[in-house]
Amino acid sequence: MTTQNSARSELPPALQKAIEETRLRFIDTVCERLPEVEALHIEIMRNPADVEAQKKLSFIVHRLSGIAATVGYPELGSTAAEIEGILARFDQSADVKDILTSQVETLLDHMEDAIIDAS
Repeated sequence: MTTQNSARSELPPALQKAIEETRLRFIDTVCERLPEVEALHIEIMRNPADVEAQKKLSFIVHRLSGIAATVGYPELGSTAAEIEGILARFDQSADVKDILTSQVETLLDHMEDAIIDAS
């Protein structure tokens, strides 16, 4: 994140402030969404046919992926985008469930890292 921080220092102060405020709101969202992501993932693993849980998780990861890189968390954003893609073609097979689980675990790690980074 060093490169991104140095690039930010070249931005006008008002834009730097706006990005920082957005980053802080993003971290608040991450804190709120982390347990929800965990719960939805558990629900999908218990009941792979639960389309509502899939839609809710897809919505959350879509929102996370849309802003994460802008506020300094590109890995979180790309992992969230990967999960969105997996859910778009979710076929309930064991292989896809394993891939989804792996990506959700990675996303949760990135979310926790972002929270710690902001502390």
